[in-house]
Amino acid sequence: MKAAFYDDDEAIPHVNAAMRFASKGSKESSIKNQSTKDTLFGVSLEVEVALLGEGGTKLFVTALLDSGCSHSTVLRTAVPPIYTMRPSEITFSMPNGSHSSTREAVTMPIILHSLTPPRSCAVNFQVAEKLIYTIILGVDFLVDQQVVLDFKSKIVIWDGVEFSLVGNQPIRSLGIRNGHQPFRSNQLEYQPIRSASLLEAAEDRWMRILGVMNSPVALEKIVCRDLLTNTQVQSALDLLERYKTLFSGAIGTIKLPPYVIPLKLDAVPHVCHPYPIPESHMASVKAEIQRLVGLGVLVPDIQSPWASPPFFIPKKDGSMRLISDFRKLNAQIIRKYFPLPKIPVTMRSMRYKAFKTVIDLVMGYFGRVLAEENRECTAIILPFGKYVYKRLPMGLASSSDEFHSTMLHLLGDLDYVLVYLDDIMVVSDNFNDHLVHLDVVFARLCEYGMMVNPQKCRIAAPEVEYLGYMLTPDGIRPIESKVDAIIKIAPPKTRRQLKRFLGMINYYRDMLPQRAKTLAGLNKLTSPNVPFKWTHQHHDEFEQAKRLIAERTLLAYPDFTKPFHVYTDASKLAMGGYIEQDGKPIAFWFKTTSPAQANYAANKLELLSIVCLLTEFRGILLGHQLIIHTDHKNLLYSKMGNAQMHRWRLLIEEFGPRISYVPGKSNVMADSLSRLKTMDQRRPESICALTFDPTSIFPLDLATIADHQAKDPDIVDDMQLRRQEISGHIVFTTPDGKIRLPKSLPRAVFDTYHSWLLHPGSNSALNSLKEIFHWPSMSKNVSDWSKSC
Repeated sequence: MKAAFYDDDEAIPHVNAAMRFASKGSKESSIKNQSTKDTLFGVSLEVEVALLGEGGTKLFVTALLDSGCSHSTVLRTAVPPIYTMRPSEITFSMPNGSHSSTREAVTMPIILHSLTPPRSCAVNFQVAEKLIYTIILGVDFLVDQQVVLDFKSKIVIWDGVEFSLVGNQPIRSLGIRNGHQPFRSNQLEYQPIRSASLLEAAEDRWMRILGVMNSPVALEKIVCRDLLTNTQVQSALDLLERYKTLFSGAIGTIKLPPYVIPLKLDAVPHVCHPYPIPESHMASVKAEIQRLVGLGVLVPDIQSPWASPPFFIPKKDGSMRLISDFRKLNAQIIRKYFPLPKIPVTMRSMRYKAFKTVIDLVMGYFGRVLAEENRECTAIILPFGKYVYKRLPMGLASSSDEFHSTMLHLLGDLDYVLVYLDDIMVVSDNFNDHLVHLDVVFARLCEYGMMVNPQKCRIAAPEVEYLGYMLTPDGIRPIESKVDAIIKIAPPKTRRQLKRFLGMINYYRDMLPQRAKTLAGLNKLTSPNVPFKWTHQHHDEFEQAKRLIAERTLLAYPDFTKPFHVYTDASKLAMGGYIEQDGKPIAFWFKTTSPAQANYAANKLELLSIVCLLTEFRGILLGHQLIIHTDHKNLLYSKMGNAQMHRWRLLIEEFGPRISYVPGKSNVMADSLSRLKTMDQRRPESICALTFDPTSIFPLDLATIADHQAKDPDIVDDMQLRRQEISGHIVFTTPDGKIRLPKSLPRAVFDTYHSWLLHPGSNSALNSLKEIFHWPSMSKNVSDWSKSC
């Protein structure tokens, strides 16, 4: 639980970041969001509530509405004596690794004065001895009250009323101060609520391209008013109104001859078994397939000799997104690399343009119709049937080449338009010209049946970000995040850290023509005969070396006619990597691992580092020859025993890379970036916990488990087991918090896990099951059942 428990009476510093919930059609009420610091976790907001005491008296308190906290909690001294507490032991862990517990719970009614009119409800609270807030309303409360937190649109929907967040400060969440105790329920690992990461951005892009927008966006919201008069704003809106069907978000059909997939002459159809689908997801999967059939993206098939297995990603609303695993098919496609424009060269030669518009095409790939003659090769196989794509699918090796050639056919002759796949930018010297240019672009998009995503558009803006560059009134500059990984390296504190830094610097010795002179003092300090004492001279040399490499990297523009080489590495501390061409760096990348990521296996962490780097520099890498160098040989193979890793592997497939093995000792730069500390690097102090929802882990509810446990005498008579309340159900657990399964359930649980994890080996399956369950002969059972698969 973030910022919940504390051990001292020191004052709580906070930032007065006033937020207002402006209710549509109701009285506006102020809500204050006090924050100690920004974190990567959920939103925390203050709300006014009243506790009902004896005789109907009310105690008004400020409660923390915290989407990063699993269980609602109340301060013991605030509980009126009329309420009876019940035993309920929930374990939480402190940053130093020790554990403590809340031992009681209580159900109390509260009145929510932040709603108009106020309403009352009963809440199940854990009782804590010390809290920063009198009450913390966690995810269990949000679920019970059906509160919707829409981070993308910055709105909150509560009790049927929609609130918009208004104010200059962003939503912030509360972090744990030193000495405070983060909450981790039942000693289970939870995925924290956090802001969008690079990986999430990659998955979101798949969602955006594969999904159909149903809710239109008000066109006035996409017009940038910074440089425009009221008359000009109205002129822009009039133009958008003429093309409002272009911004509807509906699926389009590009009016070009159908696309023939370029298969090799010796291509041989392949067939894969369908991936298993959990029974709890089957209805949602079938609904998504029928939706795509209704949109004309898929068509049922029984004739195709091909069969690729699809993969499904659950959405927050319970529906599914389809991603097809075309890796076998991609190996039999002739990749026709279509020359993408040299964006940096084009922008460097471009004169200053006052007005810029960025246009994003939604579902661009699905707008391209596939030729009937060989679309059978896109057949996907499911447990309940077989389907063929009628539209260009994501994940196909040639999709990006074909789509970009289509876009250049549409807009390539316009010298005021830059096109890179589904990203379009229109630039003009003055507003009148800009309207004319936009008119031409919109007309062509309409003529060819394209559709635009209004949520990603900016019309007539003075400053925009485009493919890794900022176009500003002062000129064009690269995004400095390219060299953040170098700039933020902290001064070494040991001789070993210094040697690692110098090894990284020497890797690019050609970029430092006077390297011996620049690094003279640092080189001497590596000698065991010289005391390691960091002086101002050493610090100056250290900073100068970083600055020289950073300056030269910012000036290095990629050559899109040559292959890109990507190197990554990962450690428990961080992930790092870089992009290289002709032995020269194009960009550096660095990311601190989260506490959960630090527990990943080495191959999983390595795969994550690749996905994150590709996502960060997608604008440079996508659609070009790409070679990924890794020191983990198992990443070269297609089979992934972990469902999450399998999904990441499919995200990589969009880039159509060739993966090459490089020995770890040769991966000097990436290895150094992943192990050198940065100046702002620190572990997040908090560990968030979501409500324990067993149905999201296995298809047996806690009531069923409790019922089977009660019928098993070996469990009922075992004095070493504990009776523990989990989500309102009393179940038997081991002393270390694992659910003790009765004799009737282990095989059913194993079969579910084994299917969901895509039939892993016995060790992987056992490790996954041990995170939550325990039963006698567990290791032997899992080994025997895995062998019979």
